[in-house]
Amino acid sequence: MKPSKWRGLVGAASDGFLEFDSPLLGVRAGFINLFQTYYLRGFNTIEKIFDSNRVFPVYGDAGKGELYKKLVSEFTGINRYSLLSVDDVFKVGRAIERVEEGRNWVSDLSFVAGWKAAKMYLKL
Repeated sequence: MKPSKWRGLVGAASDGFLEFDSPLLGVRAGFINLFQTYYLRGFNTIEKIFDSNRVFPVYGDAGKGELYKKLVSEFTGINRYSLLSVDDVFKVGRAIERVEEGRNWVSDLSFVAGWKAAKMYLKL
């Protein structure tokens, strides 16, 4: 799905991050993107997702790939070479938010609701 078609999209911040009219819809879009661009295309480990970032640049600065992978692995408790389950992707999404924002700023309630909305959209 093209970013311009995201439900609830209101624009983009000066730093390039997309802005949504609710955290739930932002989380939903993030998970749909994570599944469609990476996970469902076989980028199903932390290592593969962030190595593929050179091809599909979404997460962080490509020059910080090693640090990004290390932090996501640490924050999730998942070995960066282990195959991710669908439920592991939830942990990866939360870790991405923490790496990108410096903290988890979306409430647990909104994050879980966005995750469930994305899973429903993707029929997972």
